[in-house]
Amino acid sequence: MKKNKFSDTFEKIKKEDIEKIEERLSVKFPVSFVNHYMRYNGGAPDLDWIPGGDDFEPTIVQEFYPIFTDGIPFDLKGECMLEHYFKMLEMNVIRKELLPFAVDPGGNFYALNLIDESIYYVLTEGRGEGGRIVSNDFSSFLNSLTDEDGAYKEG
Repeated sequence: MKKNKFSDTFEKIKKEDIEKIEERLSVKFPVSFVNHYMRYNGGAPDLDWIPGGDDFEPTIVQEFYPIFTDGIPFDLKGECMLEHYFKMLEMNVIRKELLPFAVDPGGNFYALNLIDESIYYVLTEGRGEGGRIVSNDFSSFLNSLTDEDGAYKEG
C-alpha cells in the first residue's frame, strides 16, 4: 500500500485548537481524525480518489479544509472547517450532524457524521439531502484513498 502525502497544508495546529472546536460543537472527534489534523492541517492528498461502488462512480478529494489558526490568512478563514460548517448549515446544504472536512473539484463535501463517525459524500446541489456513506469511519476513509487506476479497479 502506498503511503499518502499531503501538500499545501496550513500551519500546524495544537491539541487546544481541536478541543475548542469539540467544545463548540459539543462532540469528541475520533482519534484518527484528531491525529490526522495534528499531522496535516488541511491540504491536498497525493492519493485523492475514493473507489466507487455498485451504485456510484469513484469520487475525488481535492483538498481537506484546514482548522483555523492565527497563521491562516484572514481571506482564507471562510474556507476553514468550522466556518465552512456554519455557512453550509445556514444555507441548508448539510444536516447539523455532518461536519464537512474535505471537498471535491465540484464543490461537493466529504463530511464526518458527528453522531456515528461515518463519512458521507454530500452533493451540494442536493440541499440538505444528507448524501451517502462512503466509509464507516475516518481511518477507513483515509485508508481507502488511492490513485485513479485503483479507484476504478476496486469499484
